[in-house]
Amino acid sequence: GLDSGPIRLIAGSPLNRPILTTPRIGISKAVDYPWRFVAAAEIATSGN
Repeated sequence: GLDSGPIRLIAGSPLNRPILTTPRIGISKAVDYPWRFVAAAEIATSGN
């Protein structure tokens, strides 16, 4: 599933740089990223 490897998402930031993250990192680092990225990660991980 998605939790078996890194999930590549593009954060809604001016840098437009891809970010490699895992569901657990996405949650634990929620305060370090824009809410849009957190929401995207949450949606992507809950899809599985």
